[in-house]
Amino acid sequence: MKAIILLTILNFLCAEEFFIDTTGFIRPKRFDQVSPDIIFDDSVFIVAWCNRPLYYPYPTISMCRIKRTGALIEIAANDLTSPDTSNRKPLLRKGDTTSILIWHQGVNTVGTTLKGKTLKKGGEIINNINFPSKVDSLPIYQTSISWDKNNFFIAIIANIGGRLDVRVFKIDPLGNPMDTTILIKKAAEEGIAIEWGDSIGLVIWQKLLLPQAEIWGTMIDHEGNIIDSSLIYSYNAWGAYMYDFKLIYIDSLFFLFFKNVSAPESVYFQRIDYLGNVIDTIPKRIFLPFYSYTGLEISNSDSLIYIFYGAALLNNMENILLYKVKKNGEFDSIPTQVFPSPIKPSEYISAYFNGENFYLVWTDKRDTASYGYNKGIDLYGSIVTQDGVPFDSAGKLISFENYKNFNQLRPFISFTGSKFLIMWEDERRMNKDIWFKLFDKYGFPIGNPHFIAVDIFNERKPIIANSPNNFLVLWEKRGNIYGEIVDSSGIPSYNEIPVAIQAGEQINPHLYYSDSIYFCVWEDQRNGFYPEIYGTRIKINGEIIDTNGILISTAPGGSFYPKICAIDTIFLVVWEDRRNGNPDIYACRVTKSGIVLEPHGIPVCTEAHYQKYPATCKLNDKFIIIWQDLRNGNYDLYFSRIDLNGNVLEPDGIPFIATGDEEISPFIPASNIPFVMWYRISSHYDFLGGIIDSSGNLLYYKKLIPDASYRQNPSIFIMPDSTYFIVYEKRDQNEVLFKIYGYIDRFINIKENYATRDFGELRIFPTITNDKINITPLSNYPVIIYIYDQT
Repeated sequence: MKAIILLTILNFLCAEEFFIDTTGFIRPKRFDQVSPDIIFDDSVFIVAWCNRPLYYPYPTISMCRIKRTGALIEIAANDLTSPDTSNRKPLLRKGDTTSILIWHQGVNTVGTTLKGKTLKKGGEIINNINFPSKVDSLPIYQTSISWDKNNFFIAIIANIGGRLDVRVFKIDPLGNPMDTTILIKKAAEEGIAIEWGDSIGLVIWQKLLLPQAEIWGTMIDHEGNIIDSSLIYSYNAWGAYMYDFKLIYIDSLFFLFFKNVSAPESVYFQRIDYLGNVIDTIPKRIFLPFYSYTGLEISNSDSLIYIFYGAALLNNMENILLYKVKKNGEFDSIPTQVFPSPIKPSEYISAYFNGENFYLVWTDKRDTASYGYNKGIDLYGSIVTQDGVPFDSAGKLISFENYKNFNQLRPFISFTGSKFLIMWEDERRMNKDIWFKLFDKYGFPIGNPHFIAVDIFNERKPIIANSPNNFLVLWEKRGNIYGEIVDSSGIPSYNEIPVAIQAGEQINPHLYYSDSIYFCVWEDQRNGFYPEIYGTRIKINGEIIDTNGILISTAPGGSFYPKICAIDTIFLVVWEDRRNGNPDIYACRVTKSGIVLEPHGIPVCTEAHYQKYPATCKLNDKFIIIWQDLRNGNYDLYFSRIDLNGNVLEPDGIPFIATGDEEISPFIPASNIPFVMWYRISSHYDFLGGIIDSSGNLLYYKKLIPDASYRQNPSIFIMPDSTYFIVYEKRDQNEVLFKIYGYIDRFINIKENYATRDFGELRIFPTITNDKINITPLSNYPVIIYIYDQT
């Protein structure tokens, strides 16, 4: 006879936060962070950079957002490329309503192609940039972007049959091509910049004509017509290399800055009027009394031009220095050190003025001693006032990779009735893989974490659904969707299932199980630029029923972020729909046999403002759809119900919760309790959750985690007794790396609206020795031990 020992806290609940996975994987540092660029889009600073590998794989592009106070919103939350090809040289440019990010893809020795994203205000990605067909076929070496108040103009140096030409093309604010490329000049060398004045644009480049190097320029109009193609702005009689061109337009004058590698290396500038006349026929030299220079960045306020550059001082102390130039070309100040103590600026600096302060971002090699020469380069940043005073005395770490520990990201949780399965992205190897761990229904871990998808490519964004007998796990890899069956005991089949591998991208899958069938839906670009919604049915053993997919939505303008649920044999698919311009909410029903009952969709909400990120679940004999809605000036949550005949019971929706704070990103787990989780943005992010009554209204809600620590990317499951298990990313103690944490709690006093219960924190460390168990409570709340006879 042997005893079973169960542990519980009062009210049968352990409200505590804990690590999901604490294992480490030691290997050499993988990436440097280089080539940052930055813009301010009226609400946040957006920073993009290149992750440069020290070994394998290829460079990648990442992006993060920073509040105007300098606080990080996320660390590389958007990994924009995979490491299966080389991606370099990110460039950001702000327009009036959108911004764009472009970069070079390919190996630079043979020229690269351009890739890019359009961004809405706040840094959210809208779509991929659709470059002109002639640009797609050109090997490109260098790029510059400008905005002429209507469109983005992109200047390139391209390899045309072994000859380097300067060309310009334009794209609209949504990233669509406006025309073919315009030839500016043949037989250019390198170094390119473009900037717009009030009515004309200026394109400049370097041409090497031994024994001297010349800077050439061309004026263009808004239609792209060449006004003057023979302007020569400056030359260097030594034939020295001129590079790092920067153009700024202020008060009817273009300011051209560049570096010259002649001894001693210096920074020069010239002023050019809007007719192309050179005002400073002899470039003005900015005297830099230092023996070496690194990055150079030019930015401007309303009255001054600010020159930031990294320099090694004569006393061998490195810093970023600031020089100010007046609009009349006179120097406003002598160089001043930005930071009170030495830092280690590397080769790249970028800055942007938001109307009040600058945000300065740079590559920093202060950790190179740990990794060897020119290794261990990280990204730092700080707010800097117009007087040159930094908010952070040594800069704030934006992105880096510790050589011992790596991020665990994007957790997802599901439940079979006896076990929780938690999946996440894991960076402990050379790229992102999918790992998982099992927990019992009380939240105690079962065994060690295991991998399920390990490849030379990135596997990302795991999602899970479960049948009574197994789990189906899906993830994205190289723009396609793959999956694998895991049995109820947590053993993977290790048989990768190709769920959606057609041409174009298949991304953002969602998954639901009903009546012996898994049904998966996703965004699909096989038929063109705008994504459509496709789906497929999958048998419980992992066999794909619809190998080419089921076409669910072909709305013009694109369909995004599909979600699915079911009542018996009727599945409901909901998505964000842009056929009317602004995003709306549409839905359709699909039978278990794969028949789409509403091929053109059911308009759930087409109100004039933004409706985004729908979520859905069954509510007795109806479906409920919840989304974030901007009709009141900030995001609230709205809902509508649909019956089994496809009738919308609340056309255009009614409020679900509206508090004056931002209520965003609803998430509904596949559980038997109608429950919704969402973010609330006030002074900080909170996870909130609530029970939905039979009419679709929010019966009661609470903060799911009591304290205000920063967390993101949650997933949740709620039990029939209202106990919930939430998993999420949280930065570890050094506030750089993300780890997966979990928190278990329950809705208490469920008849009382907005009821909360603070259980305190209890951490239990069970160690079994000679059939004894040691219990260490970390709070004064009572612990009850039940001992049962196993027989």
